[in-house]
Amino acid sequence: MPNSTFTLGGQIYAYVEDAQHNLLAITGTKLYPIAQPALTFKLDSSLVFTISTTPPAAGNYAGTVVPIGTITAGSTGAVSSATTVLNLYAGTNESGGADFFMYKNVLYTLIKSAGVCTAAQKSYTVYTSAPVATQQQLAAFDLGGTTYLVTDGSTARHSYSVVPGQDVAAYES
Repeated sequence: MPNSTFTLGGQIYAYVEDAQHNLLAITGTKLYPIAQPALTFKLDSSLVFTISTTPPAAGNYAGTVVPIGTITAGSTGAVSSATTVLNLYAGTNESGGADFFMYKNVLYTLIKSAGVCTAAQKSYTVYTSAPVATQQQLAAFDLGGTTYLVTDGSTARHSYSVVPGQDVAAYES
């Protein structure tokens, strides 16, 4: 199924395909609710992140793209105790049009409802491919200690969960 998703251990994964139904990537996503009206949220740590829509002053950011705001992170969430300042950028094609920031080399996009930020969404790639039309694709990746294989054939798709230490040939069809 084109661009379908599956859930494993509470994590949502998506198959990303091109127009010819070649598997291009498998991405993982996770949502972090944003508290209102404080605009605070926690990621996978004890840090509290706070969104500000005030752009940083000129010279306080790298590059030529002007951020639309900042995100501060501190143990209490108050701006005065911030230990990390991240830049918030307007949506681009690469972020699916959603405003975004980077933290620990991971892309986070802001999910909005009626113009209000309701969640930060973590998106990361667990598998990528460069499909060749004449070859069957095979994706192998590890999630939570279990190895998964996804094959892409001309008439059917199969997904296998491989038992660690088991011969992969036993799963071929």
